[in-house]
Formats: sequence, structure tokens, C-alpha cells
Amino acid sequence: KADKVPDFFKNYPVSGIFGLPSNDSSAIKSIISALYDSHAISIEKFSISLGNISNSTDYPNSGIFAIGDPIKELYKGDIHYSDLIENDSHYWLIPIESVTLDSFDVNFTNPVNLGDGQANSSTSRKAIVDSGTTVLALPKQDALDLHSYFTNSITDGTNFAILCNSSFNIGLNINGHDWTIEPENYLGAKYSDLSMAGYCVSNIQGIDSAAADSWILGAAFLKSVYAVFDVNNQQIGFATKNEDVVLTSTSTSPSSSAIQTSAAAYYGNSSSIMTSLSSNSSASTSASCLLYTSPSPRDSTSWR
Repeated sequence: KADKVPDFFKNYPVSGIFGLPSNDSSAIKSIISALYDSHAISIEKFSISLGNISNSTDYPNSGIFAIGDPIKELYKGDIHYSDLIENDSHYWLIPIESVTLDSFDVNFTNPVNLGDGQANSSTSRKAIVDSGTTVLALPKQDALDLHSYFTNSITDGTNFAILCNSSFNIGLNINGHDWTIEPENYLGAKYSDLSMAGYCVSNIQGIDSAAADSWILGAAFLKSVYAVFDVNNQQIGFATKNEDVVLTSTSTSPSSSAIQTSAAAYYGNSSSIMTSLSSNSSASTSASCLLYTSPSPRDSTSWR
């Protein structure tokens, strides 16, 4: 429970932040571990698929959050995992082997050390995967370096600005697999000021953070993937989202592979607890929805 929160939360339509660390600290036990220990789930994993997954105007949402096994119907192909970089802050911290802007390899001014005896690198980065961040938040010099690869990128004095007709894709190579951030996710709102005509606010921001040499991969990245957070094996997996799946309000039996929803959703044959994220909350938070789960293989009793 938080007794006090910063004033800037007043500007966001959220009811709170659901913090899920990569592992438990000596003082705090995460809800994922608590659910596992109580036999509500059979595996210490949770997954996120951001972006509206509904064809119903009655039950709009901002994505799916599932505790337990990954939801096969929400992604295509394999889940590609990357081991976490060990850290005292319990961040979901992973290495990015390289960054590209279309065919251009991006080199950064400040070298970064990924640990494990590796040499400092000007092409590799460290990144915290965080659904509580909407943008790509980079150390200030990294943000400046990356924007220098965009045609005629400028600053408005506060934010970077990129031409709205940009067609460049940002590529992140994570454990040998390439993931793409398309313009629709790194381009923000258009400027109304005539002096900035043709430009959009960049969703790539330079910040000073607690993890000074790390990127934060927020919703601007997560919207394009199905993300699996594996507590037990200390790794994160990404897969291609299945854009063809939608939530419906049609009731189905527990053995069905379809999704049912009113304020919540259930997938048959999956030891998962799932909830849709409310459309009037940010993509970083879970909504006040009901949770459903199938009986756990470790316990014949469903958890509500």
C-alpha cells in the first residue's frame, strides 16, 4: 500500500501501480510468489499483451495481463527468451546486443558494460522492461545519439521531434532475435504550432534515471510484442503478437480455446489468471476487473 504518491500521478487516469519485481527481496514477497506458494498457479510467470484486444464497444480494454502459463492464442511462433542481468534493484533488466535504424547500425557515444566479464561496448545497451513507462526512456546522451540517425530530427526545447512521415524502423537485437519498433509506436502527437509543422513529438525521451546507463523499454516497445516474465528462470521472453485475436462477450465453456469476457477473461486449458486492462487506465496498470483461472494442476480448487 502507498500512503503518499507524487503529484504528477494526478494527470494520469490510473488507480495505482501494480509492482512486479523480477524476484523477491528479503523484505517483500511478490504476488506472483504468493500465488505460486498458495497453489493458485503452477508456474511463476506472468505475461502482457498491450493494445486493445476487443471487438466490443461495451467492453473496451487496453490489453491483457495473465498470471501463470503464457496464453498461446495471444502470440504466434516461438517465445524467444533472454536471461536477466543480475541487479540489486530487482529490475527486469536484459542486454540489447545491437540497435539499428533500418539498415544503419547505431553507435553510441558512451560505452556500456553488460557484466559477466564482457568488454565495454558502444553498440550494446542494457534495458529495463517496464510496462509502467509509456515511452522509450534513454539516458540523455543515448537519446541524442539515436535521434541523430533520424532525418532532420530536432528538439522543441523539452522533447525531441521527428518528422511525422518517418518510415524508419528501430531494430533491437535481443539474444540473437530482432524486434522492431515501428513509426506508429515511436511517433507521438503532431505539433499544432506552425513553426513545428510536419513534426511529431518523439516517444524516445532522454532522462536521468536511477539506472543511469540503462534504457527503459516501455509501452512504445511492448505494444509490438507478447511479453513473458519468468520469475523462476530469471528471464524475459518475447513473441510476435497475434493481432487476429479479439475479446468477445460470448460465454464459452472452460474447455473452449476462445476468450470470454465481461469485465474479465478466461482461456481454457491454461493455468493462468487473466484480466483485461481497462481502456480508461494507462497501459501500465491493471484494471479493477474480475480474475478467473482454470484449476491448477497443483490444486483442484480454482482461485477467484
